[in-house]
Amino acid sequence: MTTFLHIENLLENHAEIFSGIIIRNLREDLDGKEVEILELKDIDERGEVNLNNLKKIKIEIKEDNTGKIRSPKEKYFLKPKDIVIKAKSSSYSAGIMPNDTEERMIIPSSQLVVVRLKENAPILPEFLWLFLNSKKGKDEIKRKTYGSIVRFVSTDTLKKIILTYPEESKQREAVELYKKMIMRDKYIADLKKLYKEEMEYFFDSIFKDNRSY
Repeated sequence: MTTFLHIENLLENHAEIFSGIIIRNLREDLDGKEVEILELKDIDERGEVNLNNLKKIKIEIKEDNTGKIRSPKEKYFLKPKDIVIKAKSSSYSAGIMPNDTEERMIIPSSQLVVVRLKENAPILPEFLWLFLNSKKGKDEIKRKTYGSIVRFVSTDTLKKIILTYPEESKQREAVELYKKMIMRDKYIADLKKLYKEEMEYFFDSIFKDNRSY
């Protein structure tokens, strides 16, 4: 039998949680460095993050004498396995940043909240991603947020949620299964899209020469 822990305030003690940046507050500079902005549209309902069409802007980036980024604060540049949550949206979901994130300079917009787990966290980033997209996780978020149409997920909300998780080996098993289910869901969605396109083509081919006089 799998034993589950139900821990409140776990993220408050084992994660760095912060809201994204208000983009208009960034100082644009045509001679500056190009950064990419992660927005609501870049996280789908499955919790997958799409980095293919990110908004790009050039901004002034200040560094100290050691080369460390001072402005914007270095924490705002997303890292692999950061959890990015739709904080101000009518369609809630949580994404996880892919492994190649660190090769790019990606900043979250203010509509997102970032959860960056510490190394000593008892829950894996991938399992936290799974939990936040599960019905149990969504119900826990909903119980502590407000807004009837556009729900607002605050950093304080995430600090207080009750996390439910098993031992690490079971977490890994669940994550692998979840990834396979996402792949299957995408495959079914592609089949439905293809079917719809074929049906439209079929009807068009029948009636394209049927003209009214």
